[in-house]
Amino acid sequence: MVTKKISFRLQKIYYSIANYIARIGFSVNYIFFILLSASAVLFLSYNIYKTVNRAEANYTVRQQEQEKRDELLSELDDVNERVAYLQSKDARRNMAVEGFRMAAPGESLYEIDEGEVEAVYIDQEEIEPVNLEDNKFWWEFITLGIK
Repeated sequence: MVTKKISFRLQKIYYSIANYIARIGFSVNYIFFILLSASAVLFLSYNIYKTVNRAEANYTVRQQEQEKRDELLSELDDVNERVAYLQSKDARRNMAVEGFRMAAPGESLYEIDEGEVEAVYIDQEEIEPVNLEDNKFWWEFITLGIK
């Protein structure tokens, strides 16, 4: 009984839609074609949108990788310059003189005896402590002794 009522209602809706379409002058095939075309346009638009977003993300990743590559190349240039300097005679001579305290060509080294170091102690009793609550002292100190 319920199924008959449902099928009757669906038939009634179908016939009312068919009559409306017949009054407008469209056929069912034409409406189906319009719906199919609209769904195809929506599908293609969504895929184009996703492709553009993915391309933007790939572009930013590529830019970041390019910046890292440029930094590494500049660091490599610095390292190559440093290696070239360290392989030169000047660098070896500087390391020998400064690092290993050797004499440069044509120099003479002398040893200086500095003698014993004497410690000088300050007598703690001679220093007068500053009274922090003495306002007169601080005002004279701030105004540089002007009265």
